[in-house]
Amino acid sequence: MSTFGNQDIILSVPKFSLERTVRPIVTLAANANTTSLSNTINFSDVSQIQVGMYVSGNNINQSSVLPGFFNANVTVTAVNTTSQTITISSNILANVFIGDGFEFDNTISYRSHQGYFPDTYLVTPSRIANATFGDANNPAITHAGWVRITEGTGGVDSISIATAGNGYANGYVQFAGNTSGSGANASYTVDANGIINVILLHNGGSGYNVAPTASILNQANASNNAVLTVTMNGRAGRIFTETLVALSNCVASNANSGGIYFTGV
Repeated sequence: MSTFGNQDIILSVPKFSLERTVRPIVTLAANANTTSLSNTINFSDVSQIQVGMYVSGNNINQSSVLPGFFNANVTVTAVNTTSQTITISSNILANVFIGDGFEFDNTISYRSHQGYFPDTYLVTPSRIANATFGDANNPAITHAGWVRITEGTGGVDSISIATAGNGYANGYVQFAGNTSGSGANASYTVDANGIINVILLHNGGSGYNVAPTASILNQANASNNAVLTVTMNGRAGRIFTETLVALSNCVASNANSGGIYFTGV
């Protein structure tokens, strides 16, 4: 039987089989058509893409049928922020079209107890006080000790127009942001004055832990930039905690072992 220690170091938590190898960072829509056998793809904003990220998407040769879970066999080899293009390690297999979605993943980095279940944290009294959550939807942790944290997920339920902008042509909605989901796809139409009047959500996607940022691709004649508001479904944005072992005297190994949820030790 596995046992828990009171320090988050090797052998302090039970060992589990680790299957997931990557975490999705951003999903982007192609901003231009690309002919087959090219290894350069254009987007509206490549600022979140880094060399070495794994790439999954339309007509990209993948080693896995589960993007965002296992690493793909195609990676980003160059990022050009001037032309807003990326170069990938293998040519696309067939044409890529404007609006086609691409997911970019990073290898998961584990905390100090690398090799153990990555969602189990040692929570000290000071970490309880400095948790990044604690409200009606995400209740605060009440007991120090080993706690399992699960992020709720969902899909995009709707997209509303906060600012319609003007000077636009019909096009696609760009989804971005540091979330865990993928697959959201939407387009928009404009009236005779180029004012956005309809958002068409084709696919809400799934697995988003927080709402992605939805924006309109920049266009040369656009002014009074459009602003969109995303509403999620499911349990996106919610954090579930389960105290596995309550401890009265526990010591965190370093500030980084709290991941994104806890600051300090």
